[in-house]
Amino acid sequence: MWINQKFERIKLAYPDKDEKNLIGIITPFKAQETLMKKGFIKLLPFEIRKYINYGTVHIFQGAERQIVIMSTVYGR
Repeated sequence: MWINQKFERIKLAYPDKDEKNLIGIITPFKAQETLMKKGFIKLLPFEIRKYINYGTVHIFQGAERQIVIMSTVYGR
């Protein structure tokens, strides 16, 4: 919900940056990545969802994003 509410403001804060490199959501767990994917489909419109990169920390090695959210959820 936070991303949905703030996305336009985030884009305005980084006018010179590619929108596809603004937000990254990282988790150490593959299962959490799968849940994020399912949740984003339900909660975020495609117009926003297509600009968010998410995955395990291994996927993001060496990558840069303006905003990085670290999800450390473990268990239910």
